[in-house]
Formats: sequence, structure tokens, C-alpha cells
Amino acid sequence: MSAGTGILHSEYNSSESEIVNLLQIWVFPDKKGYKPRYDQKSFDPKERNNRLQIIVSPNINEDSLWLNQDAYFSLCDLDEGRYINYQVHGKNNGVYIFTVDGNIKIDDEILNKRDAIGIWDTDGFEITAEKSSSIVLIEVPMS
Repeated sequence: MSAGTGILHSEYNSSESEIVNLLQIWVFPDKKGYKPRYDQKSFDPKERNNRLQIIVSPNINEDSLWLNQDAYFSLCDLDEGRYINYQVHGKNNGVYIFTVDGNIKIDDEILNKRDAIGIWDTDGFEITAEKSSSIVLIEVPMS
């Protein structure tokens, strides 16, 4: 969603019996004045098995949702013992990694379920699954 003047939005759990877990993420646009808009898309979970699946990017023509910022959101489901290399897209970008489930290792840091870490001042890094894991990667400009 690209919110702006005239848009009201809120998240809520419509179930009276089930607990909801979600991440609500706000990214500032690269400039002010964009027209508000809303998009949604389904992504095949098989496409993120042991590889990155970009779900949000600044590129309108890619097979992802797009936003008005040099930002990338990716999902990955890593099997135990597998690894991926992440290459940072923007020179001044940093990456926030959130472990939805499982255990991952980045350098000497171990992240367990619902742990997160921020990484910047690098061109890339490796993520290894200590056990089967699902992760979210959010790359955004640092300034």
C-alpha cells in the first residue's frame, strides 16, 4: 500500500479464537507527493525453497510488488544445513533479517525463532540454516 492524503488504514485480528502474528512494516517513499495506491499478489512458497524470493522491489516490471523506494523485501525457506548468499542491491543500503521460524547463522551470530539482526556497510553476506528456517529480509537505504 502506498498511503497518502485521504487514506486511513489499520490492522486487526478478525478472529475471536485464533492468535495472529504479523509484521507491520512502514517504508518511507523516496520523495513526497505520490498518488496513494494499493496492490496485492500471491507468491508460490515453492519459489523460495533454498533460494531468495523477491516479493517487493522498486522495479515495476519485475515479478514482485513495487514501491517508491530503493528497497527490497525477500523471503526464503532454508533446509537444515543449506545456505544462501545475499548480495546487497544498493551501495548505501542495509538489510534487516528476521527469523520467522528455525535457527540461522550469519558469520558468528545465531538467530533463533523471532530473532532479528541488521547488517550494513557490506556488499553481501551468507546465511546458513542451523535447522530448517523461514526468514524475511528487508533491504532499505540507510540514509
